[in-house]
Amino acid sequence: GYAVLEALTPRASCMYRPQRNAMMDVLIRRGRHRFAKQQIPRDNVRALVRSLRDGYAVGYLPDQTYLGNQSALLPFFGEPAVTNTATSRLAAISGAAVLPYFFRRLPSGDYRVDIGAPLPGFPGESPSSDAQRLFGLLEDYIRLAPEQYLWLYKKFKGRPAPLPDVYAR
Repeated sequence: GYAVLEALTPRASCMYRPQRNAMMDVLIRRGRHRFAKQQIPRDNVRALVRSLRDGYAVGYLPDQTYLGNQSALLPFFGEPAVTNTATSRLAAISGAAVLPYFFRRLPSGDYRVDIGAPLPGFPGESPSSDAQRLFGLLEDYIRLAPEQYLWLYKKFKGRPAPLPDVYAR
């Protein structure tokens, strides 16, 4: 995904989650550095806002599970999921436009990248409604090729009681 950002703009940065394994962290960051020279740890919001204000395109995955104060329990394919609601706040603070982008692997092995127009009226009335809007866009795109979504990602972890732990063994 970050290669696309770099192809579209020389000013690309990306958010990342530092890995627990230091060696893996180095390898992953080195690979991403080819495409996004500026890599911002997910807990460094100031650097992210600065990057947006400076005109960088930022690769950011708003559907990631986040169990902090910028999260909400929202339906994802009809199932409650904890998700990050910070996207609308980041857009409001930085003045950045939010463009949805999706990747799909083609039978040839190439990738198709669909980049939507800036979302009108974003941010909207509430961070939760904005996050639900993003979920809706993601759900629509997943329906085009459901086998390509990373279903192994534990999207439904961290749900509060009495919701069941769908990953319990």
